[in-house]
Amino acid sequence: EPSMFSHSDSYLQKNSRTSRTRLRANAASGAATAATMRRRHFVFACLAHASAAKTSSKAKPPPRAIDVLPPLLVASAITATATYPLDFLRAARMSSAASADAAKLGLRAAVAKFSQGLAPEVAKGTLSRVLKFGGFPVAHRLLYDRAPAAGSAASRAAAGALATFPEMALCTPLETGKLALQLDALKAAPAFDNQLQKAAAALTAAAGPAALYAGYCALQCRQAVWTAVYFASRPAFAEAFGALPGATFCAGLGAGVLGAVANCPFDVCRSVAQKELIGAWVSGGEAVTRAPGLAHALAAGRSVVSARGARGLWAGVGFKSLHLGCGGALMAVLQPACERAWAKARA
Repeated sequence: EPSMFSHSDSYLQKNSRTSRTRLRANAASGAATAATMRRRHFVFACLAHASAAKTSSKAKPPPRAIDVLPPLLVASAITATATYPLDFLRAARMSSAASADAAKLGLRAAVAKFSQGLAPEVAKGTLSRVLKFGGFPVAHRLLYDRAPAAGSAASRAAAGALATFPEMALCTPLETGKLALQLDALKAAPAFDNQLQKAAAALTAAAGPAALYAGYCALQCRQAVWTAVYFASRPAFAEAFGALPGATFCAGLGAGVLGAVANCPFDVCRSVAQKELIGAWVSGGEAVTRAPGLAHALAAGRSVVSARGARGLWAGVGFKSLHLGCGGALMAVLQPACERAWAKARA
């Protein structure tokens, strides 16, 4: 009997060890299976996310040029024409910023003469806004591979600044010619007869083709600062105004005014520098063989500060804020309105 019980105990112990071994093996197998399932689930989730992203990008492709450019051209032309009188007053005030006794151009005189430079300003303003507002979403996608609405204030600012480089490369000669006509209108005996080709011919004859890019560095800084501030801040203004009547207009106005205050010193420097250069060239002064650089604009800024103090760098900021604020507000309203009308006309 003892021998029989001892064999039975041995058998039970062996089975118990076998069962424990099987349990451990099954537990390890179950853990491995669970880990495998988790990895597969993660892979499937990644594939599903990528597939959804591709489907989403296919569902919302970037707008085509034919859908954007015609309405943008119309909105830009209307805005440039409507805001030109304010631009004329801005140029008159800013170009006199270096004088301690800067001449105050009367409103009646400005209204009588505001047609000076109107054609080049409308052409320049239209082209400038088309390149700026059309190039901004392209630049944002180029930099961050997503639409501006999905970006941050910093990403919109960077894309806006980038969009101004082709804008100023093409628009600076028109800007220089427009300023030459505006300054010519303030003379007792205007020489250019409100003709852009005469102004351009006189400048290039005096200083070569580089004259058409006078003040380019300050102009580039001015445009980059305003565009960056405008596109970075407009969504915040829109959120602040919420569902109030005219919220879109007010958001564009607020962003435009904020950008104008930020870029005013650059505009004053370039206006003073261009006024000095254009006056010297037209009167037979010293010619230059290259476009004046940033050092010339900084020298103009120092002359403004020495004559009128730091506040001189914001000369004409009132007219400038109205000009760029109203321009930003009109574009915020007109661009989507023109796009809707264009889409309806093509439907």
